[in-house]
Amino acid sequence: ILINDTWPTGMTATVSGDAVVITAGAGEVSGEVKIKDRAGNEHTNAGPVVIDNTAPIVNSIGPDSDNDKLVHVKSDGTITILGSGFTNSGIASSDGSVKLESDDWASTYGTVTVNNDGQITLANGSGGNASGRITVLDFAGNETTVSDYTIFVDNTKAVSTNISVGVVKQGVTAVLTGTGFKNGDAESTITIGGQNAGATTFTYTVDSGTQITITGGSGDINDGAIVVTDPAGNVSTTNKKLTVDNTKPSVSSVATATIKNGATSVITGSGFFTQVDGTNDGTDLNITVGGSTPAGMTWVVNSNTQITITAGAGEVTEGNIVVTDRAGNASTETGKLLTIDNTAPELTSITDRWIKNGESTVINGSGFKSFGGDASAITIGGKDLATAVGSGGLGGSFSVDSDTKITVTAGAGEVTRGLVTVTDAVGNVSNAIKAISIDNTRPAAPERLWLWFTDTGTDEDNV
Repeated sequence: ILINDTWPTGMTATVSGDAVVITAGAGEVSGEVKIKDRAGNEHTNAGPVVIDNTAPIVNSIGPDSDNDKLVHVKSDGTITILGSGFTNSGIASSDGSVKLESDDWASTYGTVTVNNDGQITLANGSGGNASGRITVLDFAGNETTVSDYTIFVDNTKAVSTNISVGVVKQGVTAVLTGTGFKNGDAESTITIGGQNAGATTFTYTVDSGTQITITGGSGDINDGAIVVTDPAGNVSTTNKKLTVDNTKPSVSSVATATIKNGATSVITGSGFFTQVDGTNDGTDLNITVGGSTPAGMTWVVNSNTQITITAGAGEVTEGNIVVTDRAGNASTETGKLLTIDNTAPELTSITDRWIKNGESTVINGSGFKSFGGDASAITIGGKDLATAVGSGGLGGSFSVDSDTKITVTAGAGEVTRGLVTVTDAVGNVSNAIKAISIDNTRPAAPERLWLWFTDTGTDEDNV
């Protein structure tokens, strides 16, 4: 027996009835087969018969744009293997095959197309998820395992389950948790609100297959969906949202500059709302007055431009109002001041405690001109001094001369030994001390008493 007129090295042949069994050796040959019997009769078969002991050569596997030799393919994606020895020249239908670890690619994952001796295309159907090394086999059964490449068959999209915070500013981080963020050492990429990572948008680190840390950039992104694209190209659909907010709120006016416990004042400005996961409101907004939040002070964010403050028991004197939004951006201090005054005036003495209509007396004490506002009311014996008599008051008046003196002028009303109180500009009521009497009633003339015959004195002297 000769193949291509040679006896290949190591080849053996066994005759059994009407069959000749050829066992290949270490040599290589391709060509026609000649068989001679002992009588010298010869038969030639064009074949060809190929003895092939050379394994295919793989030079590269792609796509591998970052040259990390980690190749990822998703459903309907393809892998290209470049090299040589993928066909046996001269034999029809002599294409090789491919395995991923122990699984035949064509049977498990998709299709194998040997384009030519130097190129194979692997197509991925929906054969689940797997990873490992590729083995290329030629038609003769020679195989090459490509140990320096790792192939990831990935038909599963990354899933985002939670975002630690809904809004960040520059340099502040949010942690996205989920699954499928890594394939081996290869990492997913993300966009937020359609924007790629950058200095003005955000930066991120894929910490693990289940966690990505996102850091805010210098610009703004309004409630953007976080889309995760894994290394195979699968795009997530369970997208959490994140707002990047570097715009400070502004405070333009304060409706009432001085209030007391329970009273309100309205702050007007802008940037009080932050949109997070579809909700645009004032959640987690904070207000300080004079560098801290006065005890008991509360507020309601009515709109993006208005906040209503309600004073508590804490006090502050002309404190600068600073509004800090949900992202942590603080408004600039602009001389917009608020005073919370819960201290009542103090009364110490009254100069004249008996007066009549038009006459005056002086109340001495403190707190009559607190924070630029004059005392607003005086009561004597429970009646308002400045209210008309017909309306239940005393019909008098008063003037606040200084923080320590008030001049009271009596009116037509009357009161006997009435306790005095002073109400300051925001409604704090003083202690009640010292009785004032306003007396507008003249004494009656004495009545004449006549004695008849017992009068021993001068006539008509009633004695």
